[in-house]
Amino acid sequence: MEISKTYRLVRFYADGKRTAKVLATGKTHEQVARWCADPETNSETASSDAARRHTAANGKWFDGFQEEGQ
Repeated sequence: MEISKTYRLVRFYADGKRTAKVLATGKTHEQVARWCADPETNSETASSDAARRHTAANGKWFDGFQEEGQ
């Protein structure tokens, strides 16, 4: 029986002062890849008001993923 890998979505900050924040857990690779492909999940490409406010308050950031269990 093959066990499917799961992933967590994580928001990383460029300045190293803020701790990475787990946004979601138990996701498939397809789900996290689709999430991270969205331009709104990176301070360099996001254009929404909410993303701009987040960047102004926290500096540069991006959403990535990690395999769970590691």
